[in-house]
Amino acid sequence: MDTWNEDVIKDAYRDPPYEPERAYPVYAASKTLAEKEAWKFVEEEKPSFVLNTVLPNLNFGKTLDLANQAHPSTSGLIVELLNGNPTPLHGLPAQYFVDVEDTALLHVATAIHPFVSHERVFAFAEPINGDTLLATLRKLYPERKLPANFQSAVDRSVIKPRERAEALLRDMGKNGWTSLEESIRLNTLDVMT
Repeated sequence: MDTWNEDVIKDAYRDPPYEPERAYPVYAASKTLAEKEAWKFVEEEKPSFVLNTVLPNLNFGKTLDLANQAHPSTSGLIVELLNGNPTPLHGLPAQYFVDVEDTALLHVATAIHPFVSHERVFAFAEPINGDTLLATLRKLYPERKLPANFQSAVDRSVIKPRERAEALLRDMGKNGWTSLEESIRLNTLDVMT
């Protein structure tokens, strides 16, 4: 319960200038600070309900409603790459991804299972970077002209609690995490048809 991204909070609150590169740290810090406050509330107020949190990393996957939703947020990063634009990914460090449907299923699991109580569930399927995303797109769409590789750094973090999340997915009837290839295929299905 005590692993927090304190570095990103410091980065978000550093002195000006407030350049565009600060967007990612500010976003990440907002999520960290919000979750910390939720746990603080539960600790201090001791409500009658159970708090569980699902901590998804970079979400890719199928768009629910292309007409009204399109590709917001991180699913749009894959579409941008597919369209030859790696710029939106330049500000993001190498990190883990998770499929959006796995994230949704983990939210259901933490809401309905009585044996999940006051847990932080880490939805981190596998590490990725710009180059692995491009390699996956090249495999799926070999005829497509894609940008040159631009990010080979690897997130070497060992996310031990991700094993708990994968066990919950299995408990909910899945065979484990959705693969990067399948998630990107679903992410791009509507723009390639």
